[in-house]
Amino acid sequence: MDIESNDNLESESKEFPRWLAQTLAQNLDRKYHFFLRENRNEPTWITWGKAAEDACKSLLTYITQFKFKEIKLDPHWKYRSIYASNLINKVAINSSPKRRIELISDLINNFARKQEDYHPVNPLEQRMIHLEANRINCYARDLKKDFEASLHKTWVQAARRNYLRMLRTDFTSPEREFTDWDLCFRFNRARINSLSVSSWTECIKKNFLRLERNLQNL
Repeated sequence: MDIESNDNLESESKEFPRWLAQTLAQNLDRKYHFFLRENRNEPTWITWGKAAEDACKSLLTYITQFKFKEIKLDPHWKYRSIYASNLINKVAINSSPKRRIELISDLINNFARKQEDYHPVNPLEQRMIHLEANRINCYARDLKKDFEASLHKTWVQAARRNYLRMLRTDFTSPEREFTDWDLCFRFNRARINSLSVSSWTECIKKNFLRLERNLQNL
């Protein structure tokens, strides 16, 4: 019986290592104990009237601090509209169901045609992969915790933060913003102006004296 039990343990350890099961169980126990020790504060309820009143006060304060300026029509609106329409068409084509089906089918076919040799992972490499995955998961968990802590839980706090952000932000002027097409046009304007309408006419002007001398010799 002892020999059979040892054989069963060895076969089970090859399929699912005991150290991995023990590690997962210990992690679950730690998370459960951490959950029991946490101090969870219930969010305070803020009425809609109070939130609307604070928003009106912040909006009035923001409006009185800035002067409205009339924005002139940008002369490059035509090229920006063309650039925007091309981007919209590109996104619409790539996000269409037909395009997605074609892309997924190509990826599946390429994966099916790919020939790879199967190399089983030894226990040492498996343990290294498991530790590395745990380290990455802990790092991602800490980042998520910091990100959630930076977010405000109440509407008033979020409105206050956005209000301060609007005060610190330097709003860009539409007249000074240029697209890639505008910059390319400005960069090549001198080259475009230097081009002649007819290369044949320009060639005759450059060689007019030589042509007159040849005619006189005849």
